[in-house]
Amino acid sequence: MAGETKPSSAERNSFTLPWNDSDVILVVQGWELHVHKTILALQSPVFKAMFNGQFREATAERVTLEGKTHKWVLQFLRLLYPANMIRDGKVKISDENVFEILKLADEYQADNVVSQCLAEVNLTNENVLRLLPYAVRHDQSALSRLNEKIGSGISVEKLGKFVPELSDSKAAHEIFVSKGCHLEKAMLKCCRIIEQLLCFIGKRKAAISRNCGHTVKLSEYENAVKCKECVSIYRKMFIDEAANQIVADIQHVQLREMRAKSIGDSIIQVLNMKANTKSGNGI
Repeated sequence: MAGETKPSSAERNSFTLPWNDSDVILVVQGWELHVHKTILALQSPVFKAMFNGQFREATAERVTLEGKTHKWVLQFLRLLYPANMIRDGKVKISDENVFEILKLADEYQADNVVSQCLAEVNLTNENVLRLLPYAVRHDQSALSRLNEKIGSGISVEKLGKFVPELSDSKAAHEIFVSKGCHLEKAMLKCCRIIEQLLCFIGKRKAAISRNCGHTVKLSEYENAVKCKECVSIYRKMFIDEAANQIVADIQHVQLREMRAKSIGDSIIQVLNMKANTKSGNGI
């Protein structure tokens, strides 16, 4: 086209010139991309309607894509086509291009391109929530991978603000269930660490309750909660003893007692969550 810069040999790609009986030209920012209506229609219902319906593009030899960027449309097409037809090499999905390609794939409903992007992009705490709507709309099989990242890296508060924006309530439910499972696993791990620390600090693994005659074991709080006397012994012999040692350097007696009680209450709260989880009552 007059006044426009033609691609140099270094810039040429699979779509620069007619090839393999290509039958339509996409024009993006003045650049020509020679493509095949059949391939585009197979991969995209939007292109299918454009080329096979009553739109003027169905018979046009040139179709201008307004408001698009040549660089991103080219990468989108390279992912849209079968890999064995493209001689330019594989498109590397990164934070630089993933959302530009996904916007195009979303607009043209190219599920296969979305799946490739979601499978190959490096998930981070910064991009995972932005990727989530594309998975919900086009590839829910990718949700398990995204949910794993959400479980380990996204706060419940942040997730709670984002999830209501999703249009799919089932997907939103699965996201919260996945987050809950991750938190439950983390809580059980914390409980094991707490028990080890209590043993290390208090030098005690078991105690006997004189009132009920039961043996109370440090590693079996879920059994201790079945008996009021056992819970009292557990708190006194394991938790309070360790908490008192933790705050022993605090000179002010009242402050020391308050800190010890606060530590003990927090430990009991976590252990109660573990006991409820193991009993099936939930957290």
